[in-house]
Amino acid sequence: MPRKKAQKDKASHPAFTSGIVTFEFWNNDDPAHRDRTLEDVAKEAKKALGIAAYPYGDPDDLERGSIAFAGVAGNLSAAEKVARDVMRFLDEHSPGRAIEDHWIAEEIPEAP
Repeated sequence: MPRKKAQKDKASHPAFTSGIVTFEFWNNDDPAHRDRTLEDVAKEAKKALGIAAYPYGDPDDLERGSIAFAGVAGNLSAAEKVARDVMRFLDEHSPGRAIEDHWIAEEIPEAP
């Protein structure tokens, strides 16, 4: 007997999430240390969570650095979970105190 293809849930629509998390590095005077630390955490997050992660730091503020994250999922709820998973990961692997985080999650529009 031929198998029926599973019907796609019409309520399910691909979605993305992206965010920036900023960390504070008290008394840091070495931009290489800050940048290397952020790069290591971004690399670990990519490997552990299967997301995009881009570290960056302001050359004029050695006590702060950020990582931008992005991920996709099958629906908006799952995309929001990706953001929660990133924050949980950072709680366990944080290179410094997270002082700010800004996230968005949106459904990806249908092609016209």
